[in-house]
Amino acid sequence: MLQSAFIRFILLSSVSALSIATTGCGPSAPASASAAPTSSSPAAQAPARQSASSWLSGVLAPFETAMPTSGAGLTHRVSGIAGSVFGVPGTAQVVDVVTVDTVDGHPDLAPPPVVAPTIEAPSRSRRRMDLSQLDAAFKSATGGITWDEAGKNQWEALAPTLGKPDFLTTTEEDLTPSPLFQKFMNDAARKVCADLFTRELSTPPARRVFFVDVGPDESSDRAGARLDANLTRLLLRFHGSDVRGAEAQGHLDGWRWLYLTAEHLETPRAAWSAVCVALIEHPDFFTY
Repeated sequence: MLQSAFIRFILLSSVSALSIATTGCGPSAPASASAAPTSSSPAAQAPARQSASSWLSGVLAPFETAMPTSGAGLTHRVSGIAGSVFGVPGTAQVVDVVTVDTVDGHPDLAPPPVVAPTIEAPSRSRRRMDLSQLDAAFKSATGGITWDEAGKNQWEALAPTLGKPDFLTTTEEDLTPSPLFQKFMNDAARKVCADLFTRELSTPPARRVFFVDVGPDESSDRAGARLDANLTRLLLRFHGSDVRGAEAQGHLDGWRWLYLTAEHLETPRAAWSAVCVALIEHPDFFTY
């Protein structure tokens, strides 16, 4: 509505100004009675009308180009303005001043429908365990074995290197999974898995934590379904992932493929060693 009223104001102002300019009236007209009379014949006024028409077109051009030229709604037609005012043929143009949706011929003033927002479940990024948590995670998964070298706990020996604060120069532990951290995790996985297998071979099957459903040297052909049962048990122990439900279908495929590939190249014991190292190096083991 404001746009329509503004355009009507511009048109009225333009018509008044141009009428004064073409008739010679107003402050710019000669005040002297001796001034030459203005001819009122159409032929004499044609050049002035043509000039006024061009000027009015220039005034309206910004409004016509700024408005949309198509669409449903209330439309103001600027048609032959110059011709109707000054007697010069004009070009019809359609300009959308206001776009209003209508219902049965009346403006639709109903508010738009309210769309309920999508509420996402609260979540956070996974975090890497600190060194104390890692030491406890190794002992929990293996039944008491952690990364030791010559009887010395390596998580404690390498604490400054792995970013544990000394509260002199640093006060916060560096928990980024840096390449240096990944290198030490690989060393720890290989050492812990070797120590675990050594203990498992001398432990009765009922007290084992790794070779529970299969033997260390039992092939996949002989183990059959017990291979998947042992992998399922290990994923629950090392990662806390229960893959027994229907929603976890397919989660075991990658681990089964890893074991079968390693077994094809080496021995069943070497294949289980590869699975053990992969379980520890997987982010699901050292992040939460």
